[in-house]
Amino acid sequence: MTTRTRAVHVRSVGTNRQPKDTRTKTKRGDHLKQKIPTRTQKRILTLDTNTFINAQRAIYVFQEHDVRIPFRVLMELDTLAHSSDAELKKKAKAAIAELLMLVESFDKKQRKEVLKSGIPVSRKARGGPKLYFEKPSQEQLDGSLGFRADKEIISSCQKAAENVPSDTEHHVLVTDDKLMRLVALLVGVSAEPFGHVAVGEEARLSTGIHTMPDSFWRKQDKSELRIETHADLDSNGLHFLNDRFPLYKHRVFFRLEDKDEKGSLDNVCVNEFLEIPKGNKKFERLQVVSKPTPSSAIAVRIVNYLNKKVFGICARDHEQSYALNLLMNPWIPWVILEGPAGCGKNFLALAAGLEQVERGAYHGIIGTRDVIPVGRETGYKPGGEHDKMLPWMAGMTDNLEVLVLEEADANLDPEGQGLLGLYVGVPLPERGADYAGELPDVIYIFRRPHL
Repeated sequence: MTTRTRAVHVRSVGTNRQPKDTRTKTKRGDHLKQKIPTRTQKRILTLDTNTFINAQRAIYVFQEHDVRIPFRVLMELDTLAHSSDAELKKKAKAAIAELLMLVESFDKKQRKEVLKSGIPVSRKARGGPKLYFEKPSQEQLDGSLGFRADKEIISSCQKAAENVPSDTEHHVLVTDDKLMRLVALLVGVSAEPFGHVAVGEEARLSTGIHTMPDSFWRKQDKSELRIETHADLDSNGLHFLNDRFPLYKHRVFFRLEDKDEKGSLDNVCVNEFLEIPKGNKKFERLQVVSKPTPSSAIAVRIVNYLNKKVFGICARDHEQSYALNLLMNPWIPWVILEGPAGCGKNFLALAAGLEQVERGAYHGIIGTRDVIPVGRETGYKPGGEHDKMLPWMAGMTDNLEVLVLEEADANLDPEGQGLLGLYVGVPLPERGADYAGELPDVIYIFRRPHL
């Protein structure tokens, strides 16, 4: 009995590589001499919904072919984004977000043009692959059951855009629904997400830190005004700081002026910080205490909290040192710290508050925060006022207590392992919704093994 075999050539859609001829016998090294033929003609590939579920960034995979997305695929992604399957829901939303991000990466003037001529998937190479969306017809919008309400809103925007007053630039649909924004852009309706947008440069929040030009320090007087007594304040023209003498005793002041007429000090406010290059990668770090004129300032050399402790802790970087300079100043009634989670905002504020309570400047600390739970929403628990508030204050009470000891004793290191440090507490992933009222976690750092 004889059998016949047939060689099957498989060609990948997204590659230029041609299949090898299995009937040709080649000698060793001949593959290095062969030239692989390339396909010069582009193709337009229509992607199905399953493609996006398997690879949310599928539009970036095909480097030599254009990609087309039917409107029906967008509707199916919208259906999956509202499904009960958490994994499908996550992948569908990621695919929609990826498509919208590519469209919104172009400014308003370019969007209409690229939506018609094709959206360049990569802006680095000219003539690269493009993405095409099928513009939905009225019948397609009407046939999308789950999209009917959004369709009516988009149609309303289209009609409103035709009757825009002469003193108005254009009509904009504001929504956080990403697919609705994408469809609106496809049919020619301007759409933007809801958010607080800063209008102009003046509305942006300042960091409070200004790095001055390299030539700024060379043109300054550099005369140090050292304050040791009340008379030093009067003799140096700093009499307005007489009531703050305990804070500025043994501190050094400088008078600064804009001598190059570049307006380096124009946007600097009182209680903001100046980083002034002095050469050799050294900086003079000053805090502005007064501005007699827009082009002049009186500044004091900051306290270096990188080396000075506040309630047992030191700053880890210059930004934390700046924050402690503000928090430890009783003449600044309101300090706002802004930054990502974990950068030390609560930790520094509590340390500065406890330090000043210990010094007798205050009787206690009042902590307030938004009613945002840490963990799963459980509502108010039974019990007294203290029991009800503990879960809501967890974000403030979860700060770590850091202790530095010479070395671990028998209680901390019963096996005598020579520990460098030890963590005692409950890790965040293991804390449930009922975690409240516990003592702060403790990190022990043992000094002697590090020496």
